[in-house]
Amino acid sequence: MAKPKTSEIIVGLDIGTTKIACIAGEVTEDGVDIIGIGTAPSKGLRRGYVVNIDATVSSIQQAVDEAENMAGCEISTVYAAISGAHVRGLNSHGIVAVKDKESPRRRHRTRHRAGQGGRDPDGPRGAPRPAAAVRRR
Repeated sequence: MAKPKTSEIIVGLDIGTTKIACIAGEVTEDGVDIIGIGTAPSKGLRRGYVVNIDATVSSIQQAVDEAENMAGCEISTVYAAISGAHVRGLNSHGIVAVKDKESPRRRHRTRHRAGQGGRDPDGPRGAPRPAAAVRRR
């Protein structure tokens, strides 16, 4: 089923309150050729908020699976689009020293902390953690 990677494939995922849509495109010299599309009814979302994470994950997986089947390749990374009154952007700057012998995971956390202006990415101790992102195979 997996197509050998001879060209770049980009995937967009739109997570809406009504439906989840996934579109896969192959980058060519002339632009992008659409090679796969998948949609699924949006379940587990209400007014842009996740009210049932399991139902939301299932809807996302269904849309991605449809796009994978049509495209004939495995999708592991997407550009996700979400919207709602609760979504906001925050520009920040930070500098953090990185040690040479840090583990890759620790280095990632350090870079993430730098992007947050030095704030702890896990928030204050005891703070609730955000729901995990959908991970594909």
